[in-house]
Amino acid sequence: MHDSVGVEAGLAMSRHARTRSFARSIPDDAILAARMYGREVHTRGAVLYVIGKKDVATARSYGEDIARCEGVHVVCSREDQVLTVYRSQNLRSLGRGHRDFGYTQPYSAPNRGSLDAGH
Repeated sequence: MHDSVGVEAGLAMSRHARTRSFARSIPDDAILAARMYGREVHTRGAVLYVIGKKDVATARSYGEDIARCEGVHVVCSREDQVLTVYRSQNLRSLGRGHRDFGYTQPYSAPNRGSLDAGH
C-alpha cells in the first residue's frame, strides 16, 4: 500500500503525489477542482480525474473559474487516495470507446460541492 502524506484540503495523498504536485506546481485546489469538475475515467485499476476545456466551461456555468486548472490529471486508487498528478493538454489518450477505459460524465457541481466548501 502507498504511504499517505497528510490529508491537506481533504485529500489523502501518497508521498509520490505530494512530491509530484510540488515539483509540477499543481496546488491542492487544482487537484480538488479536477475531482469536482473533471471527467472521471476508470482504467487499469485506477480512477483518473481530468480537466479539459468542456469541464472549464461547466465549472464557469456554476460560477467557478478553473481555467488555470485546464489539463490537470489526477490519478487516484480505487480507495480514493491520490497516487500522482500531472498536466497534459492531450486528452486523446483517454480514448472514448477504447475497451480499457470507462468514461463517466462529471457530476453536476451542486452535487459535488464548491471549491470553497472546505475553507
